[in-house]
Parts: sequence; C-alpha cells; structure tokens
Amino acid sequence: MSDLEPGVHPSGRNGASAAVDPYVAEYPGVCGGYPVIRETRIPIRLVVQFARDGASVDELATMWPTVTTAQIQGALDYYAQHPHRVDEDIARNESVALTAHPTPTHR
Repeated sequence: MSDLEPGVHPSGRNGASAAVDPYVAEYPGVCGGYPVIRETRIPIRLVVQFARDGASVDELATMWPTVTTAQIQGALDYYAQHPHRVDEDIARNESVALTAHPTPTHR
C-alpha cells in the first residue's frame, strides 16, 4: 500500500483506485500504513474499537478534541465500506500486543 497516494484506497479491481475519502487516509509510515482519520494519527481501528465498546460519536469527538463528529462518523462509515482493511489492522495490533506481552503460564 505504500505506493498509493494518501487517501486513495485500493478497489481490488485491475489495480484501479477508489475515490479519495474526505475523512480517512492511509499514509506510508503512519500507523503501519493503515487507515487513519485524515491529517491525524488517529487509527480508524481505535474509533471502531471504542464504538464497539459503546462509545457514541459525540463521546469519541470529546475524547479527541482535534476532530469533529463528522470525522468520527466518516471513520465509522469507512469501516462499514472497508471492514476487511480495518479488521486486518485490529488483528495485526492484537498479534503484536500478544507477542510483546505474552500471558504468563502457571507452573
């Protein structure tokens, strides 16, 4: 994905690119190149995970005062259209966390 321009997402069809998302972008070297709220380092995976835990759009916007409710909703809309990309990032982060902090075994 690092060869794509920020905000251009793969369409999966003949290498053509989808339209630029107004709220979400992917930047090489930022958050592993996975989707973030445009012009921030806030991963879409975090927005999705907090929303899954019951946080509202307004609560998330309060949590990140530099973004608007429209940006938060845009992130959730992106997830609805591209769940595989965000789920891949969630799985990657869970795997890294387990590797970095393995569960202790009892003897």
